[in-house]
Amino acid sequence: MGVAQPLILDMNTGLIQFLGGFTDQWGRTMTIGSGNDARIDRLLQRIIQFFRYKPVQVLWAYGACIAIRKKLLDRIGGFNELFRFSHEELSLCVPANVLGYKVVIVPSAVIYHRSGATVSKIKLDYELLVNKFLYILLYYPPLMLIKSLLGRLILELYSSSPHIVLKALLEAIIMLKMLKKEEHSIELITILSFDLR
Repeated sequence: MGVAQPLILDMNTGLIQFLGGFTDQWGRTMTIGSGNDARIDRLLQRIIQFFRYKPVQVLWAYGACIAIRKKLLDRIGGFNELFRFSHEELSLCVPANVLGYKVVIVPSAVIYHRSGATVSKIKLDYELLVNKFLYILLYYPPLMLIKSLLGRLILELYSSSPHIVLKALLEAIIMLKMLKKEEHSIELITILSFDLR
């Protein structure tokens, strides 16, 4: 085990906010949580009980509260400072997975969290968009990069202003040029055949 996250509950509702996350082939990073829906929360609670509150492996842990082995942190080189306000945990968890370390959720440990308490919604939405593109550009291998980037671009253009989406993509590309590509990239097999055993 290299990275761990506790069960993160919403400060206001007490419902499950984050149980880690996964990434799909289109470059969408998704968290596992209730979305403040009591029915989904009950289902997630049953899943946690099924695993008897033992650690469960996920692709990435949510950065609101994360623990990482010092040896692994030193090897990875810490957080990638290009990520601002979101996705920064991926710069720890993706290399940890590639290096063979497990990333787990520890449901017997619990914290309460209030999302978005440190940044305005408008600023967060734009930074999140930049980081979505940056994540794909940094961590996807060349064969998947084009497909994932185009898929992400189409999804974002469908739901956001084209001007904002293209500006965010351009900013991600410019940021990438400031940093040489990291030596650890996700292999297709890591994303598509991730096993929760």
